[in-house]
Amino acid sequence: MRLVIVALVILVVVLLAVNSDGGSGSGTGFAVLALSGFMMLGVALLLNARAIASPREQTDPAHADRYFLIKLMLAGFIVRVVVAGIIHALGLYSTIAPDEGTFHGNGLRFCLWLKGETPFRLTSRYVDSVQVGYFYTVGTLYYIFGVGRFIPVLLNCVIGSMTAVPIFRITRELHGRESARAAATLTTFFPSVMLWSTLLIRDSLVIFVMVWIISLVMDLRREFSLMKLATFVGLLMVLGTLRQYLFIIVGVCAVFSFLIGKAGKTGRSVVVGMLAIVALFAVVRYAGFGVWELERASLQNLALQRQFNSSVADAAGSFRPEVDISEPVAALTYLPIGMLYFLGSPFPWQALSTTQFMALPDVLFWYLLLPPIFFGLGHIVRNRFRDASMVILCITAVTVLYSLVEGNVGIIFRHRAQVIVPFMVFAGVGIALRRKKKASLAEAAKTRPAVRAFPGVPLRRELPDPVA
Repeated sequence: MRLVIVALVILVVVLLAVNSDGGSGSGTGFAVLALSGFMMLGVALLLNARAIASPREQTDPAHADRYFLIKLMLAGFIVRVVVAGIIHALGLYSTIAPDEGTFHGNGLRFCLWLKGETPFRLTSRYVDSVQVGYFYTVGTLYYIFGVGRFIPVLLNCVIGSMTAVPIFRITRELHGRESARAAATLTTFFPSVMLWSTLLIRDSLVIFVMVWIISLVMDLRREFSLMKLATFVGLLMVLGTLRQYLFIIVGVCAVFSFLIGKAGKTGRSVVVGMLAIVALFAVVRYAGFGVWELERASLQNLALQRQFNSSVADAAGSFRPEVDISEPVAALTYLPIGMLYFLGSPFPWQALSTTQFMALPDVLFWYLLLPPIFFGLGHIVRNRFRDASMVILCITAVTVLYSLVEGNVGIIFRHRAQVIVPFMVFAGVGIALRRKKKASLAEAAKTRPAVRAFPGVPLRRELPDPVA
């Protein structure tokens, strides 16, 4: 009954959103409603599988993990669809993510090309670019289900809720199930991560692919498989069609992670690392991924990008527009300040615009998680650094890059989600460690012998037995 009520609420919200998102008639609305209904029905059947499972399966840890993730993804999907419906019904998407128009427009052009109505031409910014994967995705959905902004948004809601799965796998490998459940829950409901998966933008797909690559690299380090290596290369190419610089960063981090090796298996790790290098060079050479970014990889171009990011912001969002990072010493000097802005802004005292004020709850929640994040990170670095090298390298590389080039608080708020999600791995570890420490202290307090205030004096006065 609860599932039916929730499904009805979702369908009403989706219907309101579809009627206000510029769709092409009632067919689009029915397509979205049908998709939502089938998704809810599928999740309901999966949940029902728990009820008919055998007693052995109900106590099996792997089965319990699957059931936990199914419930978590269902909850994450429900919340995302409701939030997305409200945002699109009220027309807030144009304020929160103005570049929805870019993805919608280019997707529509690809859809019309698939129908044979017009030649396919991207907007001038993306001419001769390979970062067209999300345009093709949106256009294909429009071609199949009809033109309506909420159809790819619905897909983003699904992808955003599914991101909990690779985060769960990564954290469980590093520190067990309790940490994995905490990390997956934080990933599913972290406010800004959830927000970007309720809009017609590529961020949720980028994050999902990136963390799945991290999980695959960890699997390959543990046990080599040609199928896993092929899947790793395929996902890396998908990432290249979304963000070229992340394709380079994640690929290089994967190579270094393989070369770092696993304790007792350094030789095999080096061989896998060499295979990864060959695959990476082949993709760059023959598919053209990352060529443009590699040709422009210099501090001078990073400085120009930073100036551009500062100039497109309003007066409240721009910071340090005068900074020049075109020289190595200047870049290193500015890096700590840039990292402070990237990991901490918009600061509470910077809430001068409506958008920044709306970001305050998310930022305060992020501040609240920083202690367990660093506590968990320190524990993993001391005990499982080699196994966690891929996560640590990716977080470090992405943080350093964005710290140097970002000069816009609004862009930071959006791009920080790319490191927030892998950071939740360490947040889960830190939370589990604190819970364990509190439980140990509580247990020790129960078993600790009573301490007398004065030797020889009883703790309480012995009263005579009334029966005697």
